[in-house]
Formats: sequence, structure tokens, C-alpha cells
Amino acid sequence: MNQWRRAAASVHREGDPSAAGSGSGTESEPAGVPFTPGALGPLGGPEVLPLMERLIGRRHAPPGEDRTEAAAIDDELAAALEDDDDPARAVVRYERVLRMSRSAFGDDHPDTLAIRSLLAYACKESGDPARAIALFESTLADSVRILGHDAPDTLSVRIGLAQARLEAGDPARAIPLFESVLADCVRVLGEDDTDTLTARMSLATAVAEAGDLERAVTLFEDTLTSTARALGEDHADTLMARRILASFVEASGDTNRAIALYERALADSVRLLGPGHPETREARDDLANARWTQDI
Repeated sequence: MNQWRRAAASVHREGDPSAAGSGSGTESEPAGVPFTPGALGPLGGPEVLPLMERLIGRRHAPPGEDRTEAAAIDDELAAALEDDDDPARAVVRYERVLRMSRSAFGDDHPDTLAIRSLLAYACKESGDPARAIALFESTLADSVRILGHDAPDTLSVRIGLAQARLEAGDPARAIPLFESVLADCVRVLGEDDTDTLTARMSLATAVAEAGDLERAVTLFEDTLTSTARALGEDHADTLMARRILASFVEASGDTNRAIALYERALADSVRLLGPGHPETREARDDLANARWTQDI
């Protein structure tokens, strides 16, 4: 995976360091729900979180409704999330969850569509972008038909399809997909929604991989501004976004500005996470490498 994709994938995974002494950001689980977006790991990147939140929100059945089948699906979905450090195994789990959801609710149920998307994301993370693209395309067609073009779940599927195109090494096809879904996310969800931030961040990554670092810097400047506005200057996502912007700036050849950004990121990380935190150590390494490049 490209260096920018690796870095960008970590944004929106961390909790708010100012809100938890451990810096883990883990919250207690809601009653009756065996998993939370905050518990997600490698398969729980920024594009997955809104989808998972909406899926979880639909899991509370009305009083008197039989929860047996839904509870069994919840248990299997929770097991799939526990396998997120092993994407290949997670794929098998999501395939099982999908069969259960189709049997219980049918192909056109919103939960079945969401689980199809999660399976596609798992395929992408397991290194099978071709299958992910096919799954995203079929899910998108059904999502547009059932939920509508502007439905939040449909927008999430469109982001996933563009990301799969990028994972397949085709930024030229991914960029117009990102541009289109970003415009719709801004129109439908607003500038500071998580899906909007993810679409803009992903577009910046694709543009950088296509070689247009100047535009990538501008896009990620907007991402950092929106992240700080939506989550606060001291949120872990804002810290990471600043580091990613610094990496774009450094790659564009503006080492002095990159060093200033790395210095700000390191100071904030020391203050919020502590000097020994892994993110702080990485920020310190970023700064040291940029200074070494400046001295060459």
C-alpha cells in the first residue's frame, strides 16, 4: 500500500486523547449491542465507521419483535469484527453473516446491503481489489435502487468503490469517482461529516499517487481545517491529519513548511498523548527525517 494510503487509513480510527486518560478512545458498549465502531481495527477505517454506526442504529427492534435471528447475526458480526487483524478470515466471517442476513431479512433489506459493503471492504483489505470492485459495483446498483442515490449508505458504498479502484492501482479511474462522491457528500451531509472528510482525504491520496502533489496539499489543507472544526484541535484525528498534510508538503518539496507542521504535530502529541506514546514516537521520527533531508 502506498505511504499516503497507509497514513490516511489511520485517520478517524483513534479516540479523542483529551477525553480518555488511556488515549485509547474506547467507549462502553451500548446495551444489547455486542460491538461499537470504536472497537474496530484495521477493517474499521474512516470509510467503515459511518456505515457501522448506521447498521448498529438499526439493530434495536421495536418492542415485541422477535430478536432471535437478529441477535444471531449480531453475534456473528461481532465475531467478524474480532477477526479484523486477519482480513482473509474476516472475509469468511462476513460471507457467513451475509448468508444469515439474506436468509433472515432478504436481499433488499438495508442491513443486508450494509453487510455486503462490509464484505467488500474486507475483500479490499485482504488484497483482493478485483473482487471488492465487483461487490461494490453490485451493492451500489442495489443501494441506489432501494435506498436512493443520496442515501448515506449509498454514499459510503461509492467511497468504497473509489478506494477499491485506487487499491487496484488505477488512480486515474478513482479520482473522478472521488470527485463525484465528494461533491454529493458536501451537498447532502455537509462539509464536516465523517463521510465528507473521508472522501476528501481519499481524493487527496489518489491525486498524490497520480503525481499532482500541489493539488493534494490543497485538498488535505481543507481536510485538516474541516477535521479541526468538526472534532477540535486536540482530537487524535486532527493530530494525524496534520502529520499527513506535513508528509504531502514534504513530498512536494517544501521542507521548511513540512518541518514547521511536524514540529506542531510533535508538540501536540507530547502534550496530549505523552512522550512515550507510539504516535508521539512516529511524529518525532517524521520530524527527524525531515530535518535530515533539509541538511543534505
